[in-house]
Amino acid sequence: LGRSNPDQKIVLYVLTDGLSTAQQCLVRALMRRNLAAGSVVHTISVEGALAQQEGTAETYLLKHVSRVTMVRLLLPKLLPCVQKTLWIDLDALVVAPLAPLFAIQPAAPCGIAGR
Repeated sequence: LGRSNPDQKIVLYVLTDGLSTAQQCLVRALMRRNLAAGSVVHTISVEGALAQQEGTAETYLLKHVSRVTMVRLLLPKLLPCVQKTLWIDLDALVVAPLAPLFAIQPAAPCGIAGR
């Protein structure tokens, strides 16, 4: 991610599941080392995010999905100030700048764009 976007300031939200506060801090530090200066890395605890949403219709209706997928689907509620997100799976290899991909306008009101 950092090598493909060396001059791009990135705000990164990393979903973590089962990591202690110290481990999450280490994840943030390791990620920041490989990003452009001024980039910011946040961690979101899956357990904490689900606890915030416990008892809502969304969590009740979507019991068949994994915990991380549930939080990914709830990102608009968890990050209300973020207008646009680009989901990248952990095992994805970013080999080109992300700006052109991020610039794609969603084709539907729900905000989903595929490429």
